[in-house]
Amino acid sequence: MDMAFITRRRGVSDIITNLLMAVVVLSVGLSVYMYSTTQFQTMSGAMDRLIQSHERELLEKFIITKVFLNTHNDTITVVVYNYGGIDTDIRGVFINGILNQVDEHIPSGEWRSINVPYSEWAEESYRILVVSSTGTRYEVEVEP
Repeated sequence: MDMAFITRRRGVSDIITNLLMAVVVLSVGLSVYMYSTTQFQTMSGAMDRLIQSHERELLEKFIITKVFLNTHNDTITVVVYNYGGIDTDIRGVFINGILNQVDEHIPSGEWRSINVPYSEWAEESYRILVVSSTGTRYEVEVEP
């Protein structure tokens, strides 16, 4: 056998080397593409949810129209009007910083009277804060 032929011979031909290099580059490129596509979809979904949440907060509008201090039966009645474009779910009424959890659904364009128990009538004024499920709030101060 010719020894010069054996020593000049390479282990892998140039064609196979180029094919292997192309496969490696394509697999790395495909991996980066799949990762970035997944991340973009995740971020896009999160942004959509954030925008919908802010849109809901902007469309949700309510006002406290009247407050009745009922000392004879230890309740405060808060009348709330929903003038926003969507229904509102009232979750809490704070009276002078004390939370009273409520669950009151108010359709758009309607009024609701919310009765809250209260027995500390020695105050000169009462701060009433109504909070919805989205965090929208409206506050008034009333005097007896």
